[in-house]
Amino acid sequence: MFILFSIEKKINFNILFLLLFVSSLIVFDAFLQFFFGKNFFNYEIISNRISGIFKDELILGSFLLKILPIIIWVLLILNENIKKNKKYLILFFSAFFICIYLSAERTSFALLLIFLTLTYLFIHRLRKVIFFSSLILILFIFFTSFIKIGKSDPSNRIFIKTFNQITNYYFYNKKKPETIKENKKGQIEIRVNEQKKFQIFSSDHQGHYILAIELFKKNPLFGVGPKGFRYYCRTVNYDPPKGTCSVHPHNFLIQILSETGIIGLLIYLFSIFFLIFKIFKIYKNEQLDTLNKEQFLVISIALLINFFPLFPNGNFFNNWISIINYYYIGFYLYNYKKLFN
Repeated sequence: MFILFSIEKKINFNILFLLLFVSSLIVFDAFLQFFFGKNFFNYEIISNRISGIFKDELILGSFLLKILPIIIWVLLILNENIKKNKKYLILFFSAFFICIYLSAERTSFALLLIFLTLTYLFIHRLRKVIFFSSLILILFIFFTSFIKIGKSDPSNRIFIKTFNQITNYYFYNKKKPETIKENKKGQIEIRVNEQKKFQIFSSDHQGHYILAIELFKKNPLFGVGPKGFRYYCRTVNYDPPKGTCSVHPHNFLIQILSETGIIGLLIYLFSIFFLIFKIFKIYKNEQLDTLNKEQFLVISIALLINFFPLFPNGNFFNNWISIINYYYIGFYLYNYKKLFN
């Protein structure tokens, strides 16, 4: 038994080392692109957004966010002395969080804040690491918002552009009204109340949701099928009579409603409420082993973040997103069984 435990711990240590090594390279490469405009592979910044090793695929933030819980999970499995390595962990996680911010992926950044809040509340062993790493992130955001460093401006896209799109307010130069547009770096320059009309995230997002609802009405029970939104848009040459076309509706809740109907929506909502219920139930159970409980809670929070219904998202049925979700479901079942054995 001791030999099996030693082998398992060695395997987990190798996995942790590999995750830390690969993610550190990705983060370092992204910082190179932020400060110098090009990364190690000579990839340039795209529309004021850091893509790092992913070149023209703007998924740096979402990728880092999805592997973050795995890193924490393996760290807890190894039961390493977090207090002893606190400084190194704070340094690593600070850079990790800042890199997600630099990617200027608004959904990834918002979900990161939720993940950090829930992890701080439920994983006591990591509270100090999460607190100081988050504090460094906040200081970095304030500093870079007022003092120009680097070759991109994530604060403009994450905060100002989001405000503009939701409220329909814009920034412009009163002396030069013709400059009411984004510059080459995606920055919007001045502010004016052009139209007082609240929008759901943006006019494009709202258009996608309107079209998705229209498709849902065609088959309310089972929807138009997985990836049916894209198929419909192709049949009308991306010019629907109502709403706005795209390859997917850019929201998990709306996509599942339109493509799998009420049946799929009930399964999706049940999964979310089940996760929330189990998080609180397991957290309050003081008879369970603390280490196993924290491992289970991290994976539960990760699944909740991955299925989060209230922000714009990628394609729920996308290959790499589905693969990560299935892995997390496997980790969840493994930890749940381990918790009660």
